Amino acid sequence: MIESGAEHVKVVTEPMDHSTATYQDYEELFSRTSKYVEDAEKAILVHNAATIGDISKYAALYDNSKAIGDYLYLNLTSVMLLTSAFLKYYRRGSTTSRVIVNITSLAGRKPIPGLGFYCTGNVKL
Repeated sequence: MIESGAEHVKVVTEPMDHSTATYQDYEELFSRTSKYVEDAEKAILVHNAATIGDISKYAALYDNSKAIGDYLYLNLTSVMLLTSAFLKYYRRGSTTSRVIVNITSLAGRKPIPGLGFYCTGNVKL
């Protein structure tokens, strides 16, 4: 859709399991995907995903540290690792300018009953 409206724009997407991705996985991702675009003027990273988490419990019942850790890894740690790898790959001073777009929801500022995980995940951005 973006490419059809702007012929000079190249959109590159690749699926990845962010719940298990490591910094090295993200480095390899940028190495692979950058091959589709030669001498890019601008690289744009868009963070626009979050998971709802376990909606069967209110925050007072969150007693499983592994579930909390897994949620935070997927919705916070992986975002930080991806951003770091992006900034490193497209280093300051290179010919490619860098743009990072963080899209979040109001849930990060206005809690919603039953969505404790999601609200916590949205505070990050």
